[in-house]
Amino acid sequence: MQPASAPCFCPIISRTEYTLVDIAEEDGFLTLMSESGDETREDLKLPVYPEGMDLEISTAFGEDKQLLLTVLKSMGEEQVISWKEDTTEA
Repeated sequence: MQPASAPCFCPIISRTEYTLVDIAEEDGFLTLMSESGDETREDLKLPVYPEGMDLEISTAFGEDKQLLLTVLKSMGEEQVISWKEDTTEA
């Protein structure tokens, strides 16, 4: 609790879903495509936390499943926090 006159800083958090396009075998960097399909990025690695998520994503991707990865961004840091299989019809 703070008095009403005191400044309070609140982090800005954004959540974005990307389609997984590829996983680089040598360094674990991900190729992700935005929901609109007009932007790709290759600056995030497979997540190391929670333990085992990297293996889950790699295994599902290896089985030719279409995956959606959820990326959280806050205070200048970005991290893949979850994944799910894309069940939408193309």
